[in-house]
Amino acid sequence: MANYQIKLNKDIFIPLYYPYLNLFDKSVEIYFGSRNSGKSYFIAQKLLKIAMSEPYSVTLCVRELRNSLKGTVFKSFTNILRDWKLLPYCKVNNTELIITLPNKASIEFVGIDNVDAIKSKPIISRVFYEECDRLTKDAYETISGSMRGKGFTMAEFFAFNPPQSEFFLFDLYLNKISLDELYEKKIMETDLVRVFHSTWRDNPFQNQDRLEKKYANLKERDYWRWLRDSEGRMGTEQTDDCMFPVNLIMDSLSVDYYPKKSDSLICGVDCARFGDDSTVISTRYGYKVLEPLQLRHQRTTTIAEKTYNHIVKIIQQYNYEGRVIVNIDGTGLGAGVVDNFVSMKKDKEKYPYMKQIKIVDVNFSNKAVESELYHDIISESAFTLKELLLDKKVQLPRHDSLLEELGARKRTYDNKNRDMLEQKKEFKKRLGKSPDFMDSLLLLFVNKKKKLVFLSN
Repeated sequence: MANYQIKLNKDIFIPLYYPYLNLFDKSVEIYFGSRNSGKSYFIAQKLLKIAMSEPYSVTLCVRELRNSLKGTVFKSFTNILRDWKLLPYCKVNNTELIITLPNKASIEFVGIDNVDAIKSKPIISRVFYEECDRLTKDAYETISGSMRGKGFTMAEFFAFNPPQSEFFLFDLYLNKISLDELYEKKIMETDLVRVFHSTWRDNPFQNQDRLEKKYANLKERDYWRWLRDSEGRMGTEQTDDCMFPVNLIMDSLSVDYYPKKSDSLICGVDCARFGDDSTVISTRYGYKVLEPLQLRHQRTTTIAEKTYNHIVKIIQQYNYEGRVIVNIDGTGLGAGVVDNFVSMKKDKEKYPYMKQIKIVDVNFSNKAVESELYHDIISESAFTLKELLLDKKVQLPRHDSLLEELGARKRTYDNKNRDMLEQKKEFKKRLGKSPDFMDSLLLLFVNKKKKLVFLSN
């Protein structure tokens, strides 16, 4: 049986994905993002193209329920074949949900409600897991373990919209991928996997004007649903145990706070401890919180220098003459940043504004000032901010990552029934990212504590 080599105009493919149409150098490809981003459609295009060149190969398309396949993925494959003028040469079994191509390669559609049928297949060349967040780990391992065939194009493809929490795919293939970095770069790779993140803006085949209006309206009505549906970000739906209800956050965006000369300028530096985390520098002048600054993979000397330059820029912008309080998360990497600031204070000629700066070494896990009410300092800071938001005193910046973290983080109680903010490791487990922007913001609202270490002239 001869191979079928087909030539396709690149204009029929989404530009973000097109360079990877003929690449099979990774055994796993993961596509996730917003609605209307065209991720599943491109996977179908890629799988059809390669199946046409591999006679007798079997491509499996898997979904939670077989009955849901006919009106979704099955329909996409038949539509593509029709557009490519190949459908008359194919055999389409609408009952068994099998498409047989002219070269005897087949596309077969199965549900995980019948895993045994998958195990019995003599050949499985490639597998497309559509809406894979609804797939159990046991079912996936059974299907993946049943892959057998030949050729260099054996691979697995995953597509999903943002779920509310991580699932097995993150432990298996995404544990080395920073979601924040992926949101920015759109494509990231490891030795094993290539990961794509896309939104409707990446899909030129959608009515962009209609979607722009649709999602702009959604953003005003339900910011967290907008983050999920439009921006394709994970874990963005509020529950009753969220620390900051959506109405508080949305109200803060419309606050018009104009700093007074007597207001304090406070800076918070949350330093990255691990490779996937970021250092974030937040600042507030009075109760106006300014746009945060994010740094990745920087040495302590660089973090200290950039923080200093950031502060100088704000001092000059507002003609600020008072003392600047810089609260630094002094654990881990932050200890080195504090040490660098101590050295910088000695060089008054190079760092003339250091005379205005007071460095405060903060450990979020230390005892709160009101220790009978709050589990630790970070919990107390969160509730301090919440009280200010309730009084509509704080103006927050419209910064997507910050607002996402604020709206998703939970409140809980410790074994002494004290208020407690969800721990960073638990947040990361649910959302696949570190709440660096939120932690930096909370450093701006730390209550005074006698045992804090002050470094000043």
